Amino acid sequence: MLLTKEVEILVTPENKLRLEEAGYIIPYYYSKDNYKMCVKRGTTILVDVKYLTPSSHCMVKVKCDYCGEEKDIIYKEYYKNVNNKFVNKYACNECISIKKKDILIEKQKLGLLSIKDKGYWTFRENRLQELNNYITKYKTLNAMQMNKEGKNIYTIFTQYNDNIKSACIDLGYSYGELLKYNREYDYYNDYDNLKYDILSIYNDLGRFPKQMEVLKRLHISNNVLLKFGGIDKIRLDMGFKNKEDLIDNRGFNNRSVCEYMTAQYLIANNISYLREQHPFDGKYKNYRSDFTLPLLNGEIIQVEVWGYPKKDVSSKRVIDYNTKRILKEDLYNRYNYIFIGINYEVFYKQDYPSIQNSLYNAFKDYLNLEYKFISQELIIPPYKYTDKELLNELMKYSDDKNMLPHQDILDSKGKSGLYLEVLKRYSNYYNFAKAFGKNTYSKYNNWTKDNIFEGFQYMINNYNHILKNNEYHDLASQDRNITGFMEGVKKYYSSYIDARLHFYEYCLDNNLSLQELDIIYLNNLIEVKKGFNKHTSTYERIQIAKNILDNILIA
Repeated sequence: MLLTKEVEILVTPENKLRLEEAGYIIPYYYSKDNYKMCVKRGTTILVDVKYLTPSSHCMVKVKCDYCGEEKDIIYKEYYKNVNNKFVNKYACNECISIKKKDILIEKQKLGLLSIKDKGYWTFRENRLQELNNYITKYKTLNAMQMNKEGKNIYTIFTQYNDNIKSACIDLGYSYGELLKYNREYDYYNDYDNLKYDILSIYNDLGRFPKQMEVLKRLHISNNVLLKFGGIDKIRLDMGFKNKEDLIDNRGFNNRSVCEYMTAQYLIANNISYLREQHPFDGKYKNYRSDFTLPLLNGEIIQVEVWGYPKKDVSSKRVIDYNTKRILKEDLYNRYNYIFIGINYEVFYKQDYPSIQNSLYNAFKDYLNLEYKFISQELIIPPYKYTDKELLNELMKYSDDKNMLPHQDILDSKGKSGLYLEVLKRYSNYYNFAKAFGKNTYSKYNNWTKDNIFEGFQYMINNYNHILKNNEYHDLASQDRNITGFMEGVKKYYSSYIDARLHFYEYCLDNNLSLQELDIIYLNNLIEVKKGFNKHTSTYERIQIAKNILDNILIA
């Protein structure tokens, strides 16, 4: 509430005519020097507050319409606070959050809140609407976190402590049916259907898809892949023999998926081992074992992962292999090695849980033994790094010591695993950067309300004017100093226009000059031309622009 009724203002050439038209008497005197009627410099008159301009710096007394606190502020601040088409109340700093809630409620009543608006998700009816849209589109809630839309809705419901099951019931759905109705429970029980759809993805990408690419494109959970042995086994079943996919977490390039899965099992159980050692001497010195597990007491466990069934005689190659197998089993016994043989049947036509159970049965008597430590071979997988080591690895791919490398750079170098490891530990890239005093190229995290004006000033210093929307989008990918600037503006201002006007006012308050193109921009706004219309050139914006042009310095 505005308590002040009248204020004393300075009479200037700009407001003189307006005040006279309002009925106020201006004290003129006859100037002998200029031979005309003039107003003495510094002349003030008492006027009704309704004749103040929106940008007036006159002090007025106001009362908070929420808590009743009275204070003196400049009229410009009061006008901005009250001039809202939804809630025309004055709120002090302590009560502004209450007013924002009132504005949201009014916009919600009028149906003017959109999913992009801040506060949209605070209303349960909106959460129900978006959940209903998702159900209508996908016909299921199963694996909803495997696509962007579902993950966003799931996260929002969690943030507001809302229950998706209750929401489904309120919408008239059967929660149980929504979980059951999914292609993965019927369509993908047929292995041929799964392989056909994966082949379609392959044809689209021009390469065999990664696990997450399959899950996201087919909207299925990883359990579907595990039914058939996991993505690596499926790839081999489909005839794709890319050996790089068989590199285990210690960096060893396994010769078969059977070796790969055995290696991963040993790694997961923290069992140290050596690969492809020569356990025999003499004429058998060239024979190699698959895994060698040295114990602290000096004993050695040898592990063989057999590539064919023992009784298979389907080809000369298989017969020769099994003949050699029988000989090696005898040699392990003669050399008094502890020997573990993993049969081919463990992996053949078995689902993933069954394979894991078979491996457990093979190694269960040896899991708690004391193994000799063996240093890492070849590469160190990201999950083995400390946080500091992970940072050092990432910075190898950055050309700025203060900036973490962009995800696109890591992808192009084949190092996306480093980025994924960061997400596993810190939830997002920005948190990791912050923990080590680094910056990121993330489009949201680098810009705050405090440095938005610095971004505008950077544009003026380097491009001689504030960039237009299309200019910005053309340059943002090339100039790291403005990467994500537009998203930062949207985070704190209702539009790019309002952000620019706030910056120009900042220039006015700090006696900073404007460039010629910025002056043209303000004139176009006032005259509603060249990119502006009646919706963008509002009365309030035009008044602000006029005040800026009346007072700003021109470069």
